[in-house]
Amino acid sequence: MRTDNSKPIPTRFSESEVERIDRASQGLGLGRSAFIRFCVNMFLRAYEEGGNNILPQNWQDVVRSLDNRTREGNGARWPQKGKKAKRK
Repeated sequence: MRTDNSKPIPTRFSESEVERIDRASQGLGLGRSAFIRFCVNMFLRAYEEGGNNILPQNWQDVVRSLDNRTREGNGARWPQKGKKAKRK
């Protein structure tokens, strides 16, 4: 168990995603939470070092398909393909 000031973040996964997470976490000998934390930390390290270069070319389409309800409902604007997003 973590002893630092970590904060739980509720996240929803589909049943098939949970099954995939469980298989992978068991393969690494980690609990579900530790595995998710491991994956997030590995991704963040790679992203901070390489930026969008670590993402697939169609990353915006992938995010839209995973988070369709939130992204379209909160007024977030996505850049058109081939254009960079403007930062505020």
